[in-house]
Amino acid sequence: AIEHPSLVRVFDLEQRDPRWIYIVMEYLPGITVSQYLKTRGALSATDAAKITLGLLSALAAIHGHGFFHRDVKGSNVLLVNGDPGLCKLLDLGIAKAADHGTTLTAQGMWVGTLTAMAPELFDGVRFDVRSEIYSVGLLLYIMLEASAPFPRDHLPTRLEAMMKGPRLPARRMSPTLWNVICRALSPDPMKRYQTAMAMHDALSQAMLDTEVAVIGAGDGAPTDLLPPIQMPIGSGGGNNEDFSIDETAKEYGEGANSPGGSPPLSTDPVTQRG
Repeated sequence: AIEHPSLVRVFDLEQRDPRWIYIVMEYLPGITVSQYLKTRGALSATDAAKITLGLLSALAAIHGHGFFHRDVKGSNVLLVNGDPGLCKLLDLGIAKAADHGTTLTAQGMWVGTLTAMAPELFDGVRFDVRSEIYSVGLLLYIMLEASAPFPRDHLPTRLEAMMKGPRLPARRMSPTLWNVICRALSPDPMKRYQTAMAMHDALSQAMLDTEVAVIGAGDGAPTDLLPPIQMPIGSGGGNNEDFSIDETAKEYGEGANSPGGSPPLSTDPVTQRG
């Protein structure tokens, strides 16, 4: 039902077998933002802003229809023909309706990509627009730096860092652009932008600021060298689960299937997608 220039077009959804549902989408040649960063490095502020503005506009359309995307990350953003000016938000496989918790996944599941999640979701707070804003801010930082704003080696360490805000960037950017990122990545949802269009307007205004300064000397690791996030030893299961996979969404159930006590998940994308 949703058509938007920055959202992949879905033509049909059918179920011809009780076990499988398939989606027919438009064909889009290009590379993902994650692939771009790994092969070409960080994007310019102008290109990163173009992509982010397109994503925010697409998310506003999704939110306007009563849904959340819930998995905004680099591998779910396609640059058509490699052009940062032509971005498409992909993968609505774990989209969730805002009313009554209706979802395409089972009840009681922790859904998404852990390295793209807002901190409140780890405390069981219900996903809302502010959670989506956090993921967009995270992606904007990564596009500008080609590095992560938080450590990824250990989940508790990461959560502690998220409470303090993003590490200082190494590249030059305007203070107003940095302020947009910091607000989007606030650990307090009430201090973030409350709608996608509010962040869209703030970012548009920030890009008019021609002042550029070295904000700080960050120590982020390159995206292609990011280690997996590991759960602490003694949490009820092995500590070698990979929580850094950026190419595939994962689901975690409660109890025995929670991140702390589950066996390694299948690497089969069909299993992970549900």
